Amino acid sequence: MESLNNEIPKHRKKKQSSTSKSSEKSKHKHEYKDVLLIHNDRPHWATVCKICGKIGDLHFFETEKTEDGLYRQLDFGEVFEKYKHLENIVIEDIWQKYVPIDN
Repeated sequence: MESLNNEIPKHRKKKQSSTSKSSEKSKHKHEYKDVLLIHNDRPHWATVCKICGKIGDLHFFETEKTEDGLYRQLDFGEVFEKYKHLENIVIEDIWQKYVPIDN
């Protein structure tokens, strides 16, 4: 019985994180700004960190409420007109996590 007590470790060994493979963490608090990301001539409203370029929220579709209470999807021209005051950033892949930042 005494040998059984010796086999049980007192502390668990620490494992590497299974959720994050990142070896480097952000050294700043993200400050997001609204931008218009353009992928294949399609505009998407998004938020991007001013400091590192990390994409926060990304909206694939823009809608507006109609008179009868339903929603309709805006076409590309309407989205460009709605967000014409925002900075346009062209991206190659819609699933990328960062965009290039001009300092």
